[in-house]
Amino acid sequence: MSDEFVPRERDEFRVQRRFIKSPDTKARDEIVSKTQAEIKQKDMQLAEITAQLNKAVTDPKVAAERKTLIAELGELKKTQADLKTKRNTVNSRIKEIDSSLKRKISEIQNVTSKYSFKSVDDIDNKIKRSEDEIASGDLALVEERRLVKEISSLRKLRKDFASLDAQQKSIDNDKQKIADLKKELSTFNSKEVSAKFEEVQKKLDELSLSNKSVNDKRTSLIQKRSALFKEKDALYATLKKTREEFDQQFKAFKKAMADEKKRVAEEEKKLRADKAKSERKSKLEKELAEASKPAFEEEIDSIHTLLAFFDPTYVKPSKTIEFNKSTFVSERKGRVISLDDDFEIIKKPDDVFIAGSKTNGAGKKNKKASKAKFTMEPEVISQLGDLDIALPTSREDTPKTIESLKAKLEEYTASQEATTKKNIEAAKAKIAKMEADWAKQDAKEAEAAAAAAAKAEGESTEAAKETADQE
Repeated sequence: MSDEFVPRERDEFRVQRRFIKSPDTKARDEIVSKTQAEIKQKDMQLAEITAQLNKAVTDPKVAAERKTLIAELGELKKTQADLKTKRNTVNSRIKEIDSSLKRKISEIQNVTSKYSFKSVDDIDNKIKRSEDEIASGDLALVEERRLVKEISSLRKLRKDFASLDAQQKSIDNDKQKIADLKKELSTFNSKEVSAKFEEVQKKLDELSLSNKSVNDKRTSLIQKRSALFKEKDALYATLKKTREEFDQQFKAFKKAMADEKKRVAEEEKKLRADKAKSERKSKLEKELAEASKPAFEEEIDSIHTLLAFFDPTYVKPSKTIEFNKSTFVSERKGRVISLDDDFEIIKKPDDVFIAGSKTNGAGKKNKKASKAKFTMEPEVISQLGDLDIALPTSREDTPKTIESLKAKLEEYTASQEATTKKNIEAAKAKIAKMEADWAKQDAKEAEAAAAAAAKAEGESTEAAKETADQE
């Protein structure tokens, strides 16, 4: 058995994969384990603080009194708010009436400012004095006419002043309303409520002071608890960050592995494709080379060899013919030939083809039998059968066989060039068809590969989208 190593096909196209280091799971687990232990410790501390808070409680009696005082303080605040609302309402009403009062007084002043009279009585008094002067008869006619005319004007003015009485009464009513509202406002005194509020607040402060130690302790515990919650949140953040970083590294690792697998597959595919192309090229070259060989070359060589066999004086043109056993071994399957009963096929050493007479005792004894039989090597018989030439049954038939061989040689030589050209054209047509078939196959494979790549890319995109939605 040979010791030479023959690689298998799958080994022949195997591409070495690059080493891709996976994320350090051990390091991640150590960080996660350590962080979880710290979180557990914080939980124990929080439980202890919660227990201390449950113990640090205010005396129930003090708590009840504090609750009562707080409720009373709330009622006082509500009362103060109600009083304030009422005062604001009354003040708004006073302000509204006062504004109307000022407007009415301004209207009266606009009328009375033009005259020296302030009321209807003043006008009546003036009319009476003028009438008395006229009635005395001491006035001159001109002066009397002037007074009569003045009395007439005063009487018209009296009508205008008479309409101001209603306005004046309205003014007096407004003044009375303002006085009443101010009197009502004085009843909304919040001093007593304020004093009571301060008293209740003072009691609350005293209770808080007496309970200061408990409150301080609770405040301290609450602050410690808040600090522990922050530390615990930081630990959870560290835990989350560690896992997220590992997940990202693992995703990158998986992607790198997939990319490397894809690279190896593509390179192995390329190797196979290159070999296939090389084999195709070799096949095409072999087809063309076989077709380019002179036609009937094998048959012509066989004829030359057989002629040299049957005619020792025959010399193959420009080539020394040496007969040996292998010359007559043909890859083609020879014809099955039926021979006469007295025709015997024997095997002899390679340098003996036709049996001669022997001079020894045994030869003399069988002399008659050897003359009656004509023997040939099986290789010669096979070659003649392939050339479709009748076998010689005796030495006398060999000249006829030689003539047949020469005729066959002339036939092959005459048609060799034309047949060779025909074989070349047929080979070229066959090569063109093979190349077209291979091109179709390559296109189909390329289309299938593109579809598979598109599908893989779509699945990868969909998976990335689902991962993003989950996150």
